[in-house]
Amino acid sequence: MARHRALSAAVFLALFVANGLHDRAAVDAASLTMAAASDACALLTTDEASAALEVKSLAGRPVIAGNSTLCIWTDSATDSVDHRRITLAIANSTTSFSMAKASGVIPTETASGIGDEAYYALPKGESPILRVRKSSSAFTLRILNGLKLTALTVDQVKAKEATLAKAAVARF
Repeated sequence: MARHRALSAAVFLALFVANGLHDRAAVDAASLTMAAASDACALLTTDEASAALEVKSLAGRPVIAGNSTLCIWTDSATDSVDHRRITLAIANSTTSFSMAKASGVIPTETASGIGDEAYYALPKGESPILRVRKSSSAFTLRILNGLKLTALTVDQVKAKEATLAKAAVARF
């Protein structure tokens, strides 16, 4: 199980890094007009995060100082794995969105009514990962259950992620 989690984390990190590297290489006039949409923390409110986490969340904050494309919401000032967390990562292209869907490494399931296209990546034994495309950009949203909390079911997580993604798409 720990090995699978490490592999899932490595795949997620690789996709996240690939998003960033590809996005830097593909900067064009369209991505410059999307400056407002490049602030992941502006896509969800604290109240929306609190409702999804079922605890009073702190304001969203960048995971990496100076990088506004990856944000986390939690009730823990230290982002402790004991607490539920929401992560939202923005990509200004759809390359990784399409590649992850087509890879077949992690099973996927269509998520209807969110953005122009959306799907859940369903890593075995892990929480779902919702990937959303709107126009020529995409974002990834995930709720991670805290280790000391009663686990949310996969269906509960998917419903909460869908609600959050719809709110984020409206601001994206």
